[in-house]
Amino acid sequence: MVLTNSEELATIVKSLRNHGSTGLPSDAAEAHGPWTMATFDRVGFNLRLSDIQAAVGVAQMGKLDTLLADRRASAARYTAMLRDADNLSLPVAGNVNGHTYQSYVVRVRQGGRERRNKIMQGLADNNIQTRPGTHAVHRLGFYREKYGLKHSDFPNAALAEDTTITLPIFPGMQESDNRLVADLILDLLAETAAEC
Repeated sequence: MVLTNSEELATIVKSLRNHGSTGLPSDAAEAHGPWTMATFDRVGFNLRLSDIQAAVGVAQMGKLDTLLADRRASAARYTAMLRDADNLSLPVAGNVNGHTYQSYVVRVRQGGRERRNKIMQGLADNNIQTRPGTHAVHRLGFYREKYGLKHSDFPNAALAEDTTITLPIFPGMQESDNRLVADLILDLLAETAAEC
């Protein structure tokens, strides 16, 4: 779903989502009828939502303020609970329009991938689902092969892939849920501290 107040951008997005269709041809050579096919003056994709997906999207937009408020409240609780954790970096919200907290990603500052993985395993052992915070794109096969990139290229991207954890966050998350996750992270950071 794309929202814009630019007519030009809306026209381009509509075209790209529909295989690059650029509308009907001129009717100067032939009147339009059921035989008239769209023109395709750009390459696009098949990115059209089904009617059901569109209906869900419209309904979700009606609840947007509540959904964002829930996510922001949950993020604020995580931040309060984890702000004093040793060797853990927390997300910093910008001040333009506020952070949506689609994800809440923390970074383990010491111990590298090995310590991050132990913490993620400890969370998984307690039925807390997490994932790494991001991919280092230069390590993905397509980009690595196409551009001849090495594993050691872009060390900051590699560091982000190796040391980040996306914590559970969702609308309606309760303070007790935040507390469970935060307490486990604090325990796991303490348990793994000697190994750094």
